[in-house]
Amino acid sequence: LLIPIFFILILTGCIFESDGDLSSQADLEFVKFNDGYLAFDYSDDRVYFPLAEEYNKTDNLEKNLQYKVKVEYSKTGKLYIDEEEIKNGDDFTFQNIVIGSEKEMVFVSSEGEEENYILEFTGLPIVQVFNRTILDNESSPGQFCVTSPNSSENTEQNSIAIQIRGAVSTGFVKKSYGFEIRDSENWQDNEKIKLLDMRKDDDWILDAAYLDRSFMRNRLAHDLFLSIWPDSLQDNSFDGQSTVKGRFVELFLNNKYHGLYILSEKIDRKLLSFNKKASFLFKGYNHKKEGLEKFKMEYPKDNPWNMAAVANAWDELDNYLKFITESSDDEFYGEIENTVDIENLINYQLLLHITAASDNILKNFYLGKDKNGKFQYFPWDLDSSLGRSWTSMKKNPYEWFELVETVRLLNRQQYKDLIKERWFALRQDRFSYSQLVARITAYYELLSSSGAYRRNEVRWPINSDYCDNDKATDDVEYLKQWLLQRLSFVDYKMNNY
Repeated sequence: LLIPIFFILILTGCIFESDGDLSSQADLEFVKFNDGYLAFDYSDDRVYFPLAEEYNKTDNLEKNLQYKVKVEYSKTGKLYIDEEEIKNGDDFTFQNIVIGSEKEMVFVSSEGEEENYILEFTGLPIVQVFNRTILDNESSPGQFCVTSPNSSENTEQNSIAIQIRGAVSTGFVKKSYGFEIRDSENWQDNEKIKLLDMRKDDDWILDAAYLDRSFMRNRLAHDLFLSIWPDSLQDNSFDGQSTVKGRFVELFLNNKYHGLYILSEKIDRKLLSFNKKASFLFKGYNHKKEGLEKFKMEYPKDNPWNMAAVANAWDELDNYLKFITESSDDEFYGEIENTVDIENLINYQLLLHITAASDNILKNFYLGKDKNGKFQYFPWDLDSSLGRSWTSMKKNPYEWFELVETVRLLNRQQYKDLIKERWFALRQDRFSYSQLVARITAYYELLSSSGAYRRNEVRWPINSDYCDNDKATDDVEYLKQWLLQRLSFVDYKMNNY
């Protein structure tokens, strides 16, 4: 009997607290503003709701800002905000409201019992997850919803299958999660939905970014690759999305604040717009192995119905790796432009140069080929970059490395010129120090003014997992200084190619 009762509660109530006990307070639909769920942290009687960027207090200290919401609540009783009663379904206007504002909120039940909360406004989307126990080796059922500063991006309750994700990171106290959206009528079936301003899909990541106190290294690196490729270096027919998008969010797990996260897409055939019947995609994941053993297949799925396609994909990958390392010079330079997307290869190499992402040479990348296409590289897991290692240690800004493919290209002046030309063209805009600092500053102001940095540092204080005691502000300043040195060093190397 316990199994069906458990599923009924999961699918209909979302009423689980972190200790697994049932609580009438932990009702996701207790209060809604403009069709968005408020997030309750019952451990300290606080409630959170997101505001749009225009309500950023750093820009609006002198403005008399108002925010009008339609208030709905599911409990029987009376709701008060700053001592003003709001009836169910009424509009309420917050006066002098900015991100970071706090208001008193009181609910008086029909029996006269009071529930007192502090209502705080954040600047980030709020993700709520409800789950009995999240495992690290198999998916378990739960519920998920998103409340965005932009109400048109709100997501109602959805059934999910969630599990802990990662390798080394599974040992950290703050976990990353992977989850799939499931059909509410049949939990075994996946369902694609659009989250925030990202694509419609069923497979998502909640990245804890635990050791990155700035929280922005992975996001900055992927943003840069999105901005530089596809681009106009050569004629290019790629029409997919070159890497993942992501959004900073605040996660509430079972009605308790769980920290600052990055809600992110995953790289797959659909994101890249690869042909369903005649493409393949591999992930480099083991730098200690050689040849094919460094890779695992992501597409097509390795099953009895795809045996011919799977075998062909492995054969093509094997031929490619041998071509790169074993072909004669005449064969290599005669066929390289028919084998590899040169524009893509150069942009991927330059991304590694600017970020010093040495952990992404032999692993942490995707390598694929579309129908009648060329091999292409796609970045992944760039947390060990931009001045920090995967252990959080500060990295030398003067480290240098090249992809195997690039090493051979550099033996020909025409490719040297292409790489140099591309680097210095990007240094005029997207790789300029001013534009990079502008990106960093925008992220910092968003995460700082919203209170997310502060709340995360309280929830997950610095401990022995970290190599230093830098907080978010310290790490962002270090990142800026490291980039200044890195850009100067890469400029020097390029000028001496």
